[in-house]
Amino acid sequence: MAPLSLASLSSFFNSTALLPRTWSLPRASPCVYFPSRPTSTSTSPLPSPSSPSPRPRSRPRGRTPRKQISTLDPDRLQPSDFIDLSTHCTVGIWTVPRGSYAVPKVLLRYELGKRKLRLPFPSGARGFLYYARDPELAEGGQVRFRIVPTPEGAFEAGQDLLFRNGMPWHITPGILPRAPAAGLARLLLRDGLVTQEQFAAWKSFPQMLRHSPVVTRFGQPFSLSFSVTMPGIWVRTSTHGRVCHLRFRLSTAGHPFTRGAGTVCLEPSSLPEHAGSRVVVIRVLEVLEPVESRTGLGFTPPVPVVGELLRYPHSGRPVEFNLDVSSSAAYNLKSLWDDYAKSKPGA
Repeated sequence: MAPLSLASLSSFFNSTALLPRTWSLPRASPCVYFPSRPTSTSTSPLPSPSSPSPRPRSRPRGRTPRKQISTLDPDRLQPSDFIDLSTHCTVGIWTVPRGSYAVPKVLLRYELGKRKLRLPFPSGARGFLYYARDPELAEGGQVRFRIVPTPEGAFEAGQDLLFRNGMPWHITPGILPRAPAAGLARLLLRDGLVTQEQFAAWKSFPQMLRHSPVVTRFGQPFSLSFSVTMPGIWVRTSTHGRVCHLRFRLSTAGHPFTRGAGTVCLEPSSLPEHAGSRVVVIRVLEVLEPVESRTGLGFTPPVPVVGELLRYPHSGRPVEFNLDVSSSAAYNLKSLWDDYAKSKPGA
């Protein structure tokens, strides 16, 4: 390699190769615009704050409908509390005058579909958000939505909004004591719909996205979809003081039912073959939506019957959980059995 001459070095340093390069700051957000440094020595002015900002890179979202409500008490509802959820994926609810940021707005959503895509509320979902007391529920009540045709319509004549599986739509109690639902919590406490003790107990409930019921004892009614292959419930007991999610499989070869829902309960088995064993079964208390079977099954699955035990659709045997056999279901249900054993006379 030939050595560089003094003339070539002088020509290199006098060139623009070592001049500082001009660059642009990255955009931290489509809503924030950072102007680039000028690439020349021209005196053209920098963009002013009133200059149009660049187009966002993502597709702009539609505005979330907003509504202000005054109460969740069914006896105090006013026509101004009427809400239209129909065909919207998200609706914002304010419980204080607009413009106040002391309490954030509450976002109401329906449920997730395939690939976790958010589904819109059903057509005709218009009515009132309210608190429904239910002593049979572990949480003592739920925030539900009552469908009423018009703001002046009779509340008692309406029907509750349902999930796709036939269960009542509701706001999970585990999120009510937390910031996203602080506005609703404020209304519940102000109107005396819940007590401070009940509200404090909700803090131990899971912030579950799925709408599985919470079970605290044997014999407690809870909702169940008969067409779900692997339904789930939350188990919460005083013995262990924990909340765990129990999932159990009703079918291994595809569920033969396309729809159907009802109210059931867990109970210790009284079948002769389970004598002396710790076995838990499911009893059907009420059929809320009749089951419909798929066509071309080649067999007739046993349908749920009120007062009888829930059965597996293929084998016809009762759905059972043997607590003496190691399994996740047995581990989660042992606390219910312990509470049951302590409540028996002479325990």
